[in-house]
Amino acid sequence: MPTFYYPPVGQCIYCDSPTTDLGDEHIIPFALNGGMVLPKASCHQCEKIIQPYEMTVARRIFGHFRIKHNVQTRNKKQRPETMKIGTLMPNGKKGTAYVPVLDHPVMLFVYKYQLATYFQGYPPEVEINTWIPISLFNKKELDAFIEQYHWDRMIKLLAVPVEFARQIAKIAYSYVVAEIGLGNFTPMQMTLDTIMCRTTNVCHVVGGNEELPTPDPKGAHLLGITVHIKEPMRPVIIAGIRLFPAFDMPEYHVVVGHFDMNNEQHRNVFTQKVIIGTEQVAVSHATDE
Repeated sequence: MPTFYYPPVGQCIYCDSPTTDLGDEHIIPFALNGGMVLPKASCHQCEKIIQPYEMTVARRIFGHFRIKHNVQTRNKKQRPETMKIGTLMPNGKKGTAYVPVLDHPVMLFVYKYQLATYFQGYPPEVEINTWIPISLFNKKELDAFIEQYHWDRMIKLLAVPVEFARQIAKIAYSYVVAEIGLGNFTPMQMTLDTIMCRTTNVCHVVGGNEELPTPDPKGAHLLGITVHIKEPMRPVIIAGIRLFPAFDMPEYHVVVGHFDMNNEQHRNVFTQKVIIGTEQVAVSHATDE
């Protein structure tokens, strides 16, 4: 996986700490094949808050997927070669078996979110978290595995929609900082609170589309930034994210912050980067591959 480095930030993008002991921020986590890096961008204290839910998402949601599709890892030798399944024989007898991990079809359980409640007109103090768990799998591959190993189709799942939303918010915010620049916009406080685990009202700023988009065979992560101009003096910055789009993954959006048009620095960046045309205007679009 090639790595693209943005210019170093020099302070923590989450708490504004000016400490010189700063870590590099993978915009999309390394464990999810992220290749875009924002150097010197996160303090160790904020990293300690973010890492647990990043690990949860990487393991609980994408764990088997990462093995099956050889997603990059720093601990390849620790990846298991077999996995335990329950079996149900034609005579009705139940049992267990260990099967090769690479033989087991990937069943990817992710979440669809409704439109972020910010856009529905709800204030931050009103908590309405709505998500729909969805499973993505290849039916032909799954049927063949059931027939070969007599799998009982039982799966243990731990629902982690809040952690997943935090991950999406973190990707969105760090991407906007990388593309627009820290200090060149005003972050949404609820977005920072979502990333730093100070609120459970994650759907105020994190949302998604009801319909699954057409798969993109290239498979590279898709990220984009748009600006919603409802109030001319306060254009809202929205990041769009689609992880692993070759696998029917949903699209997500995050309300990241806004430009303050009374701020000369914000106004100059807005003028340089934003392409005016419609109410929804493009700032940038990238793939992480």
